[in-house]
Amino acid sequence: MQPDANHGISPGLHQGYTLSYRCGDYVTTIAFDDRDCSSVISNVANFLLGCGFSPNNVIECMADTSENLDSAWRVRSTEIDPEIARKWDLFESSEVA
Repeated sequence: MQPDANHGISPGLHQGYTLSYRCGDYVTTIAFDDRDCSSVISNVANFLLGCGFSPNNVIECMADTSENLDSAWRVRSTEIDPEIARKWDLFESSEVA
């Protein structure tokens, strides 16, 4: 089975992301794991480059996104949802009641 946007991630990947790009009859899809934030961002950037965006455009948009994230997190609480924390065992068991 080939990875595609309708079936999620490819065989062998238990969790991850699937991106699909369509332009007319051209369709390309990529599936990758969620190993760490850096590899996820790298895969997204490489996917955008493969879809025809220029490296300068991808870099500029990533910088804009970084600035938007930075300003958004300054005004918001960064608390983790307790249910997500329990699911992913993010806290020591003594901290989660």
